Amino acid sequence: MSEFPLTLTKIVVFTDPGAEIDDEILLHLLMKSETKGKDIYFVCVPGITPSYAPSISESKAKSEERMRRVKAIFPEQFGSSDQWMPDPKDATSSVFKLCTSHSFFEGLASNPPTKVKTLLHVAPLWHVDPEHLQKLEIETRIFMGDLQNPDLSINGTKAMPQCTEGDQLRENYRRQELVLQANTEKTINIPSRFARQVPTPFAFVDTLPETMKTPLLGTAFAQFVGRPDPSLSWAKDISVVNHATILKMLPSDVLYDILVTQGKNTVYPSIGDTPTHQTTRFLATITDHDYHVRLQQIAQAVYYITQVKYTNDGFHQDALENKELAKENWCAYLQQHRCNLSPFYDGLAWVVMKEGELPDLKRCNDIVQGLTPS
Repeated sequence: MSEFPLTLTKIVVFTDPGAEIDDEILLHLLMKSETKGKDIYFVCVPGITPSYAPSISESKAKSEERMRRVKAIFPEQFGSSDQWMPDPKDATSSVFKLCTSHSFFEGLASNPPTKVKTLLHVAPLWHVDPEHLQKLEIETRIFMGDLQNPDLSINGTKAMPQCTEGDQLRENYRRQELVLQANTEKTINIPSRFARQVPTPFAFVDTLPETMKTPLLGTAFAQFVGRPDPSLSWAKDISVVNHATILKMLPSDVLYDILVTQGKNTVYPSIGDTPTHQTTRFLATITDHDYHVRLQQIAQAVYYITQVKYTNDGFHQDALENKELAKENWCAYLQQHRCNLSPFYDGLAWVVMKEGELPDLKRCNDIVQGLTPS
């Protein structure tokens, strides 16, 4: 009996590993669940780059850096190769391919348009030529963000600066969207405001392989103690998310003390009024009262959980008096209290793919909570 070649269903993931912890979680879920009959591309895009107008070599270098992150976190799958099959002896086994956006689109250049069953668009496509997207014919695109309000989503235009380079990025985004909308049969949005209400359970992260768990907790700790430069267009908005996530980690009496009495009973006896002075220095000329209060309250919560003060050099892990002790205390606190971490964000793209739609909030939380073995 002659064998017919197996036709694999193509899934493409535009991802920027290393920016948060949710990209890596999405890749993990895909490799755990999509083991049969799929041809899956993990396409590492440059994402948000330090330079708003990098050279081609700088852009490629950023994509390659993201690829190295994937290889380090998934050594069993990609440590020695850019291709992995869950079961090489099974003709129905899925094939996972790791690549940069540059090599991915170069591979499509001389071929007819590629039919994609599902595009998981979970990263900003900065520095991706809209013409390259013409090579994709997409059945379903799942977008992490709000396409109707792109200025509210990092994967839209939210992080683009108000300058000439930012205007160029926004024009590129507009052209990309024209191509993607024309070439896609169905698009499903996951609005950021919705995604923020689905946290990542610590219990789930705690069950991950050590090669994944350790770097993800490293990234989560840096996000826990670090506040973005207030000159960035999205910094104030993300402080709202940080504030909600971090203060939910506190016992009710400490939370009440920080919110109502400015931490005078539980925090100030040990820390003094340092957060007030640091917040004033950090925000400099920014006069938004609520922004100041949020950062001060976050700093108090960080001290309560880590028992380590910030120095006078800002709000980031290297500004802590003892970064190693702070992380050790933070990890111990998470283990004891089983706190939720940052929102599940890109992991919800996997939920949508499995459900065929964006479920309601309760269903999303139930699915995510159910990922942890009881």
